[in-house]
Amino acid sequence: MAEQTPVSAVAPVVPGVEVAAVPQKPDPIQAQYELAVQARDPVAMMDIARKTLGSPISQAAVEAASTMERNGQQYDSIVKPIQDAGGFDTREGRLKALDTWKTVKDNPQWGTYFIETLLGNPNARLAATGGTITTKYTFDDAGKMFRVDANELGEIVRAFDIEGNRDVGRQEFSQRKAGQSSLENTLYRKSQLINNEIYAKRFAENQVAEGEWGAAADQLHSLYDQKKSMLSQLHGTELNDKEREELYKFTTRQIGSSSSISSGFNALDQFSQNKGVGMTEDQKKKAGAAASMLGLGINAQGEIINGKNEKVSKDALKNLQESFNKNNGFEQNYNQTREDALRSAAYQKLGLKEKQIFDSILEIDRNIERKTAELSSKYGTPSFLVTPSAMAVGDQYARGQVQAEMGKFNSAAIQAYNDWKADKIAEYQRAGQTPTPGELQQAFMKTDLYKNLKNQYMEESANIRRQPIAMGPVATETAPEGVKPTQAPVVGKAPPPKPTEQAAIEERRAALRAKHRTKD
Repeated sequence: MAEQTPVSAVAPVVPGVEVAAVPQKPDPIQAQYELAVQARDPVAMMDIARKTLGSPISQAAVEAASTMERNGQQYDSIVKPIQDAGGFDTREGRLKALDTWKTVKDNPQWGTYFIETLLGNPNARLAATGGTITTKYTFDDAGKMFRVDANELGEIVRAFDIEGNRDVGRQEFSQRKAGQSSLENTLYRKSQLINNEIYAKRFAENQVAEGEWGAAADQLHSLYDQKKSMLSQLHGTELNDKEREELYKFTTRQIGSSSSISSGFNALDQFSQNKGVGMTEDQKKKAGAAASMLGLGINAQGEIINGKNEKVSKDALKNLQESFNKNNGFEQNYNQTREDALRSAAYQKLGLKEKQIFDSILEIDRNIERKTAELSSKYGTPSFLVTPSAMAVGDQYARGQVQAEMGKFNSAAIQAYNDWKADKIAEYQRAGQTPTPGELQQAFMKTDLYKNLKNQYMEESANIRRQPIAMGPVATETAPEGVKPTQAPVVGKAPPPKPTEQAAIEERRAALRAKHRTKD
């Protein structure tokens, strides 16, 4: 694989170096690094190395100073003989320049610097001492893809907006939150080179995983549609409000449990790999919750520990997760849910047709969870999918409907993602590069495509919540992310009352009178 590696604008490179959405106080070491790079000052760079001794920054500074020295000497060895011969304006200097060209013309990099020097570019030496220029890819805050050329010192030489088909200046590039500092780029490049094989392996695994989720999207979308339709049919039963609510609880119990567990374990695995670096606050919370489920914790150093404050190894963590999944499988949940439902008074009052509908709903839930559990256990869960739990919805009927909408959103999102990423991967392949793990998924979540799709399904969820509910007080819980109801749910009208006992007596009396009345 080529040495060039992509730069991610999503995640910070090392602990303590973070790209923030709001201006922060500049890091003094980072500022010193930038000044040393701009001045091509290896002495100042070595001073940074001494101040940060023992850290990745120190090593990066040493290598940057070496790059300046090495390339500066190389440039001088090319130009100095020409200057000694009288310079480019003399016959002797020009003859010497011609001889020099024969030695550098086959080296694109040094050939370019030499031509720039001949043309009188005063920055030719600065460009030469920056080292080899490599192409990288990154995304801005809206998920738009950039092709970035950067040298060994981390300086961005060129930023090209692929979708806009134009070069972008330094100021706009920074405003769109697409770039990193020279120090961050340097550290990230070093990390990429070290982990290149690992990243390539994980990318291949992600390709398989995302393909399998995509293949199952139509099936899952259809199942959620069926459930939503059957819930509507069941809603017209003769059960009272309390009985209806009891029955609907069984239809919302299973959905999302496998996805929720998998999402938490994925976050915990990511946390264990890099101690939370590059993770969002939401991802860190998921990791903490998953650790708690396993009886573990996370210390101040970002290490996963057990109850004895002992660091938990990756193998031990994997064993704990597998054991948890084995003891909390969807089949156990389904069987328990079905048993509880069959014993309930609400189920006993259903007619044969309604029981068949209810049984079908539970079976649909079983099939959904079976498929999601299979995908999650084998491939993990893509970060842009939502867990269809709808915990904030108080009314159980509405909750089941919202769960179905969330499930349909996931199916649509995975299909949209697989279409969106195709041309992005083509860009990486043209440069012989591989995206970092999770880089494309994070970028997709910033796109208008993803946001609009989410808003579409969240609006439908909001419409469901606005409908009259079966019973109970008005829900006061916070709506799911992206859902902004314009009005609170209201209590619906009660079902038509059944004939009173007095009315039934009068009907029987009338029947008796008609039966025994003497005919004329």
